[in-house]
Amino acid sequence: MNQYIVKDWEDHFENNRSRKMVKMQWVPVPNKHDGEGFAYIMSQKDGMAIFGAWILVLQVASKCHVRGSLVRDNGKPHTAATIAMKTRGDEKIIQKALDVCASAEVGWLQEVTQDAQEGGTRLPRTRHETATEGKERREGKEGKGRGVSSTLGKKKVMEVWNEIAERNYLPLLKSISDTRWGHYIARLKDYESMSEEDLWRVIAAEIDNMDDFPRGQNDRGWMIDFDYVVAPRGAKLIEGGWRKSTQKLPDKSDLF
Repeated sequence: MNQYIVKDWEDHFENNRSRKMVKMQWVPVPNKHDGEGFAYIMSQKDGMAIFGAWILVLQVASKCHVRGSLVRDNGKPHTAATIAMKTRGDEKIIQKALDVCASAEVGWLQEVTQDAQEGGTRLPRTRHETATEGKERREGKEGKGRGVSSTLGKKKVMEVWNEIAERNYLPLLKSISDTRWGHYIARLKDYESMSEEDLWRVIAAEIDNMDDFPRGQNDRGWMIDFDYVVAPRGAKLIEGGWRKSTQKLPDKSDLF
C-alpha cells in the first residue's frame, strides 16, 4: 500500500505560531490562487470539490504524528477511506483529490511506495518534529542538571508499566531506549507539580478506568502503549480524556 506525504509541508503549512504547538488545532493555508497546480485543479469539472477535499487532507495531515505525513497512529498509511471516516467526507472525492494532488500537473502530494518504505525510506522531518524530539532527548540526558530526573529509574518504570499493562491487556515493555527515556523525562517535567509516584498512580487509575476505544476496540485495532503515554499526546489520558465515565477515580494504588 502506498502512502502520501504533503510536499514541502514545512515551507507552506507551518508558521512561527504553529511551530510552537505540540498538537495543532488549525493549519495555515496559503491564499495564493495564481499557481499552476491550483489552476489545474479548478479546471477540472469538480475542481471546487477536489480543492475542498484537499483542505480536509491538509487538516488530517496536520494532526498526524509527523506533520505533513498521511500516516495513522498505528503506523499504517491513511487511505481515502480512513480520511473520509475521520472527516465525514466523500471517499470518492477524497480519492480523486489524492490522485490529482499527487499528479505531475499539481505535485502537492508525494507518493511513497511500499517498496521504498520496506527499503528504509524515512518520512521527511519537519523542523517542529526535529526540535521537539531533540529537546526531549536533551532533557532525558540532562534532566538532573535541569532539576528534572527520575527517582524510580528505568527498571522500576518498566516494572510499573508492565504491571499496569498486563492487567489491562496492553503491550508490555521489553526495554526502554534512550529516546523513550527522553520522552519520559520530558513528561515528568510537564507534571513536575506532582511526584513521580503520584503521576504513575494517576496513569494507572486512568488506564484502569478508560473506555474500550484505547483498549483496541476500534476499526484500527489501535491501543494505548507506553510510547503513547510518554508522548505529548499522552496528556489526553493523564487528564482524563479516555475515561469511560465521570466517576471519581480511586485515591490509592498498590503500585509502590
